[in-house]
Amino acid sequence: MIGITRIRTQTHKVDLEVDRIKRETIPADESLRDMLAVQAIFNAALDGVDHKLAGDVAGMDSATAIADRLTLATNAVRELVADNIVTYARTLDR
Repeated sequence: MIGITRIRTQTHKVDLEVDRIKRETIPADESLRDMLAVQAIFNAALDGVDHKLAGDVAGMDSATAIADRLTLATNAVRELVADNIVTYARTLDR
């Protein structure tokens, strides 16, 4: 009897652990949807940056000024992407 009780207890513990893992796991199709959404956010943030920066730095002859302009542009993209990812995350039902 003790052996059977021990097996049942271990089985119950395993079942509880499996249930916990299932609750914490995000299905692959939801993960793919989220990754595609983040990709779209990055794409939208980067659209046109190359042409705008080319125009901005075309007349500059100082490497420091160009580096400063590139830093401003990359920081703006980072901020936009971060804000849009947060906005997207708030739409999720998880």
